[in-house]
Amino acid sequence: MGGRKRKASSDVPTVSRNRVAYSEGRALNPWAGVRADPVRSTSIPNNTSIIPGDVPCTSETTATVDLMTSASPKAKKAKSVETGKTAKVNNTIPPSERMTTFLTSWASRAQHALLEREVGPSYPICCSSSCDNHTACNTAPCDKPILATEPVYRCFDCYHAPIVCKECVVAAHTTNPLHRIEEWQPTLSFWQRRPLHDLGLVIWLGHGGNRCYSSPGPRKITVVHEHGIHTADIAFCNCELGADSLPVPEPLQLIKFGLFPGSWQYPQTAYTINGLRNYHLLSVQSPVTGLDFIAYLRRLTDNVQPDESKDRYQELNTAMREFSFLRNARRAGQEPTSGLAPGSLTLSCPACPQPQINMTDGWRDRPAEEEFLDMLFYSVDGNFHHNQKMKPMDPEDFPLTQGAGYFVNEVDFAQYQERMKPPQKEVSTCNKFGAMGYGRYSGRVSGMVGMTCSRHMFVIPSSLVDLIKGEGFAWEDFSQLSGLQPWLNVLKLLCRGYDINCQYDKKFELRLVQFRKDFSHLPSIKTTVFPPIRSPIPKFHGPAHELLCVVYRSYNYTPGVGMTDGEASERIWSAFNALAIRAKEMTAGHRHDVINDFLNDLNVRRVHTLPTTLATRHRNAKRQLAEASEHLARVEDNLADKNKLQAWRQTEKQWEEDVLDPKKHKKMNCPYLLDKDKGLTEKQLVEMMKRMRAVRNEQSLGPLGIIHEGTLLERRRDELLDELEEDDVSDSAMESIKLRCESFHTDLSTWNHLRDAYIGPLVDEAVQLVKTKLAAVATAVTLPESHPSVATTSDHDDHGSFPPPFPLRDATGDTGSLEKGLAPKRNPRGKPELWQELFTSPVVMPSSYHSTLLLEPCLRELVSLEREVRTAQARDALNDVRTAIIGREAYKIKKIHVSGKHHKTRATNHIRGMEDNVRAAANRYRRIRAALLALGMAESDPTLRPLCKGDTVKYTLDAQHKTLGESRER
Repeated sequence: MGGRKRKASSDVPTVSRNRVAYSEGRALNPWAGVRADPVRSTSIPNNTSIIPGDVPCTSETTATVDLMTSASPKAKKAKSVETGKTAKVNNTIPPSERMTTFLTSWASRAQHALLEREVGPSYPICCSSSCDNHTACNTAPCDKPILATEPVYRCFDCYHAPIVCKECVVAAHTTNPLHRIEEWQPTLSFWQRRPLHDLGLVIWLGHGGNRCYSSPGPRKITVVHEHGIHTADIAFCNCELGADSLPVPEPLQLIKFGLFPGSWQYPQTAYTINGLRNYHLLSVQSPVTGLDFIAYLRRLTDNVQPDESKDRYQELNTAMREFSFLRNARRAGQEPTSGLAPGSLTLSCPACPQPQINMTDGWRDRPAEEEFLDMLFYSVDGNFHHNQKMKPMDPEDFPLTQGAGYFVNEVDFAQYQERMKPPQKEVSTCNKFGAMGYGRYSGRVSGMVGMTCSRHMFVIPSSLVDLIKGEGFAWEDFSQLSGLQPWLNVLKLLCRGYDINCQYDKKFELRLVQFRKDFSHLPSIKTTVFPPIRSPIPKFHGPAHELLCVVYRSYNYTPGVGMTDGEASERIWSAFNALAIRAKEMTAGHRHDVINDFLNDLNVRRVHTLPTTLATRHRNAKRQLAEASEHLARVEDNLADKNKLQAWRQTEKQWEEDVLDPKKHKKMNCPYLLDKDKGLTEKQLVEMMKRMRAVRNEQSLGPLGIIHEGTLLERRRDELLDELEEDDVSDSAMESIKLRCESFHTDLSTWNHLRDAYIGPLVDEAVQLVKTKLAAVATAVTLPESHPSVATTSDHDDHGSFPPPFPLRDATGDTGSLEKGLAPKRNPRGKPELWQELFTSPVVMPSSYHSTLLLEPCLRELVSLEREVRTAQARDALNDVRTAIIGREAYKIKKIHVSGKHHKTRATNHIRGMEDNVRAAANRYRRIRAALLALGMAESDPTLRPLCKGDTVKYTLDAQHKTLGESRER
């Protein structure tokens, strides 16, 4: 906006132009035209709620709350417009109410107040009250008023900025020489930006802002400030100081003043230190590139024609690199020189074991079963987003942080790369992973490998390695040898998480032997002896491996690991990858300096949040331990065979000993894998029934066949009812349903004849036995008339024992709420005649009869047969639910990766179809389970449990297919 016109609106009749005007040396009312007219009474009705910063209004009266008051009423909970319930949005009023209040009460007045800032002074005016106090210009008061032909100025960055003459504004900004000044243009009626150096301000260095008489005079220097790019007249002090009788070098004079030089020989550009700090914070948080930051400053300087402002992008990169190095050295207490100690400019994890720093005395004497308490958890992982482009750049560029940051010693690694053969693709015994070289790579640097703390997400110093092509196990070796130097030959145990540990471990010891033979001379690698290592596979990457790797290298089942997931590197990469877009364009040294600074900021912020994080995890761990212990105790108490429990414990103990040795994995049996043996499915049951009939030369169905056919008819009936309950049944579909209904009724009639022949006599016999028993009880014992067995005949059916529908049972409890695991109720109201006919044509099975009848010996065989059939059908229904859920989730994944309206719509239709399949299979299981309960199955049956609405979601039970986070679910 500097040098551009910002014309104020001239059509503001309701706003006083006297807010900034002065008359006879007195300031007029600054709130004239802005504050509402006060009412006569300042009392506020009791039913009026006051919102801070707002004007309370009622239908009876209007009152004004002084905006400058220091006592603000407490914010009240606002009422939600839709629900009428109390709602809190960040402890303030809802956005809808806030916006309504803004538009009705404040928008117009706020706009007028903003426009008043653009209004010029009313002539003639006095310079300012500050001149009267002799604080602005140190001269006598301005007796002569300023006329309209004379320019006046104000500061854009000062608060309560007065309108003053040129001499006063220059004198007032001796200590703020980079503020933005505006000059009133009377003929054009707008405030125009003017640099202070145009008004005669000179920045004198070396004498507290006073003139240096030995100075050769000022020279123009471009100053990059946090609010723009300026040109300033800077005069350096030329006084001879110190033992050498030489002036203080110009770059150091700039730094003492608060400016960082753009060069060290003859500075022509300088950056404010506050501006560099702002850019540093933006670059690690946003991250903002240097190009964007300079573009932002150029727009701040002149938003109309920003290209007219000077471009200092290249100089900013260099200055920021040097400034960050100095800050990191100061934070680490190091002298900013070359040859710094490894990792001396970094921050290590304060919660990981560090001998003689945070470890308990006597930790070396712990028993073997407690050594995991001092184990270092770390993860190795590659990142192929942080590559470096193949473009011309300075081949001699080196990092200022060389060897002292998060990269391995660059000089030692260059020797290692030079003598090490390029990594070859490893022969995989699991799957072909990208980390093993089965991938596509490009650039001078294709990526990097590094180590992180697995439990606290700190990047481990001196562990990052630049890659050429694939990860290559040789590069991971160097990363670990460099980064683990403080712990090698010290700790007793390490736990290394790596995506392909199953392949990496195979020749690890052989590679170490070769390293000792060829590279023992490297200064940064003092020891190469590793303690025993537990090497599981991170949980998210587990499903990509074969079963042997997933289970035998699982974090869940490795002793001493707990709930670690090993994926800390991936979480760090997600934030770190935002830096890649600018790091890939940098030279080698600049790239390492920027990455080291970024990772240092990550570790510093992690330290700030570590107390809260560890406290939260400790609380969660105690809660989860209590829940798990309670659940385990409950399961063990319910186990009838205690010998089996002891056998399981012995198997688990042996597993924990053998799983730590990869050589034993192939001969081990994992106690955590599910038993694949299942009960008979419906298909297997039918096949078995056919074989039994063939052996007996039976031609008729028999009781088992009749029961099975009955369950099939029952399923057909339910499916037809479900289809008829749909709203959008087409005419052609309705015709098909009618034909199927006719077929159903025909088959049901045939089946009823068979049921009456085989099952009917047994039911009649059971009814007669129950009547006889009840009559005997009524004769021997006088029961109250309210008892069902002696109630009057008028309240019972012709059996005289139980209320209707005896001998059938009351099935109203079979349906109800999905939250309780029951199938939904069917409502006959408003249904078509075809539906009503089906609904009143039940399939009467043994489970349809009263529980008292089913206890009789004559029906026990039928009950056993139906229960066997229903159990097989329940297993099939659950498998159908699982299959439909898998299909639904697969289509959801597919929908994410397809493009185009046609493919998206098709995937959505598939998802809806799978949802219907899930719902149908779940309801079928619920109906079958209700029948099983009627047949005598316990409600607490551990295998066929209630299937509630919230249960039809994806969940992995098998360790082979567990994904990250599922180990915490119930």
